[in-house]
Amino acid sequence: MRVCVETGMKTLEKLTMEVYADLVLATTVGHLSHLELDLHPFTGLDEFKRPRFKMDIPMRMPAFQEYGAQTFSIMVPWDAAGNRVDRGESASVVEIAPLRYGGALFDSPSEHLKDGVTHPMLCGDQIERFRYPAQMLAFHSWIITFCVTRRSV
Repeated sequence: MRVCVETGMKTLEKLTMEVYADLVLATTVGHLSHLELDLHPFTGLDEFKRPRFKMDIPMRMPAFQEYGAQTFSIMVPWDAAGNRVDRGESASVVEIAPLRYGGALFDSPSEHLKDGVTHPMLCGDQIERFRYPAQMLAFHSWIITFCVTRRSV
């Protein structure tokens, strides 16, 4: 997809690069650095031709230890309202989804993650979407909360 200079439209790939650059800063020197997330290199489109990259959750995090979430998939979906550049929309929506062992999405909100417990942030949906950059801080806060949320006893 192309960037239309006359209208300033943003492509899916351009938005993904902006999100990636933001997360590079946030995970190295910003307010996500304390989590020690491991950001995979952004190499372009995935095998399904979607702009996507991944970020590993450290084993010491409750999301990994208590719920079995190992990685975040971060992508800019072509079909999200706000990202349909074929309809004249400038890309503005990013989605994040926790992945389990092997890089697979959790099957449904009711699927138990580990030891029969579902992460409380996945009870409504397996994927969260944010407007970018308008909801950048909410996006970062969601990542922090997901990683550090412990099981209630």
